[in-house]
Amino acid sequence: MSGKVKLFFSSILLVAAATALAQDPGATDTVLAFNANAAIDEVDGGKVRIEIIIRTDNTGPGNDITGISIPLRITNSNPASAPVLDTTEVTTFGNSAVANFDVVANSVQGGTPSVFPLRTVLGAYKQDSPGLTAGEHLLATLVVSLSDTTTICLDTFLTDTFNLSLVTSDAVSYAPFWQLYCVPVKTYPHGEPPMFVVAHSPVNLIVIDPNNDSIGVNFNTISLDSAFYNVANDSISIYKTFPGNYKIKAVLDTLDQSGETTYTVEARMDGTADHIIVASSPLPDTGQPDEVTITNDPNQLGCLAIPADVNSTGGAPNLQDVLYLVNFIFDKGRAATGCVSTNPTTCYPVVPICRGDVNGSGGPPNLTDVIYLVNFIFDKDRAATGCLGTNPVNCWIPVSSEACCMAVP
Repeated sequence: MSGKVKLFFSSILLVAAATALAQDPGATDTVLAFNANAAIDEVDGGKVRIEIIIRTDNTGPGNDITGISIPLRITNSNPASAPVLDTTEVTTFGNSAVANFDVVANSVQGGTPSVFPLRTVLGAYKQDSPGLTAGEHLLATLVVSLSDTTTICLDTFLTDTFNLSLVTSDAVSYAPFWQLYCVPVKTYPHGEPPMFVVAHSPVNLIVIDPNNDSIGVNFNTISLDSAFYNVANDSISIYKTFPGNYKIKAVLDTLDQSGETTYTVEARMDGTADHIIVASSPLPDTGQPDEVTITNDPNQLGCLAIPADVNSTGGAPNLQDVLYLVNFIFDKGRAATGCVSTNPTTCYPVVPICRGDVNGSGGPPNLTDVIYLVNFIFDKDRAATGCLGTNPVNCWIPVSSEACCMAVP
């Protein structure tokens, strides 16, 4: 058991020891499992994602949730499916509401992630407030690799050491509601993974597929049987996809009354992680939608973009990408969209994801990424490695990272 996991369990046990399970500070909170579409490739198999969600109405000082213990027993109906649970921190908690907690853990108890049924404990601990308050929060994403169809079931379990509990910053420990969850896993045709796009903000979405068919709020030329728009959360689900580039447009929702001034868009191919493709961008003007391109490559599921395709056109990096990156780094205005550099957010929203991390160093794009990209475009020598620009292979090929792992043309 790693030091971080030990710290988590010690923290939870100390808090639990301080008080028996008490009354929920408000109405009964809920912990639930959810999967929008459990499907794997009929030939290659794939991954199934099950989200673990906390719904709470806790408000007021001392009632925020800073400790979480969710013991889960996971079963599999088909041994031939050869399930394997990914227990890594980045997969389980990377996009969750507890990603900034001091300790998080997905700890299999008394076995290995490939032996089902298995018991694992999901947990998170934060020493100081604020923790989770009223709302719906993604706690964790369980990712199970499968080679065949099956049914996966999740239920909680109780031992002398672990119980289903939420702990407030005032050290009040209480049990939320939980219900057995089972999800049948089916297959999709080889090389046609479902695609999901969601906008967490006051915009409407349009997705244009490689055949130039499209779907939006009130139109659908892709397929009435396999492409759907959910107006409630501005999400698009496409259950039959084609290889190639998908254009995603964000259009100002003129009926929105939320008062929000920015928007974020996430996308994924089924079974892979959600990836932010637009981050906290200023709202587009009426009639001037923002556009981002992602790529569906069935042979590289989870790779949505080309490294250094900074302006998200879906092609080989060029000087336009250099200009976009420079303008982002120096927070320039953008006359074409009416965006001014004094905006609280950048006028160049595409870069903050991995497209702008040209050298693969991690963190926000900076001048070293610009220099790297310029050297690539002009095929410069690279003295530190002894590589010459006259080589058949460019010395400065942009580095793959996160979802930007497509081959550079």
